[in-house]
Amino acid sequence: MGVASGVGNNCLLDTVLQFVRNIRRQPGVDTEQTRELEAQAQALRSELIANDLADEHDFIDMYPGGARLARSLDIRIQTIEVEGSGQVTAHPVVGQQGRLVHILHTPNHFQPLWPRPL
Repeated sequence: MGVASGVGNNCLLDTVLQFVRNIRRQPGVDTEQTRELEAQAQALRSELIANDLADEHDFIDMYPGGARLARSLDIRIQTIEVEGSGQVTAHPVVGQQGRLVHILHTPNHFQPLWPRPL
């Protein structure tokens, strides 16, 4: 399980960008790469806002925002949701082509689920 920045409610965007750029955030570590991720996440948010798929400050919904991200970034996304009660739901994959990535969705936060090393 990876970590994602929640700055600006962009944790979903930060998560998908980590996969696309193959950059893994480390807890409490700020680097030039992670600062670039935050700027890229904000640019993606602006694009989603321009297409009426996100609000300026609110949490981004996987549907339809995540579907748009999957298409534009050429990935497929499967969200694994863990509710506060502990119930786990594997949601349908969004996106038609590209690498399959898995994202953990807990109440009000997304973060990457990196594959285990072989």
